[in-house]
Amino acid sequence: MSRELARSTGERGYRQGKLQGRTDRRRTESARASRMTPKMIEVKRALMRLNSRPRKDLNFKTPALIMGEHRAALAA
Repeated sequence: MSRELARSTGERGYRQGKLQGRTDRRRTESARASRMTPKMIEVKRALMRLNSRPRKDLNFKTPALIMGEHRAALAA
């Protein structure tokens, strides 16, 4: 805590509003905030759409349902 106060105190003292703004900006600009690119989001939506469609070769079940049944069988 003392390091934070020393780092965050300037000539005009501890300015919580300004510091919170810096923290918020760092958080939004971080790598974590930009992990999912618009292209990745588009691909994920397409995969979800395809995995929720019934398939004739799966006896008109969805791939997601088949995978869930398979996971349940493995867990049992």
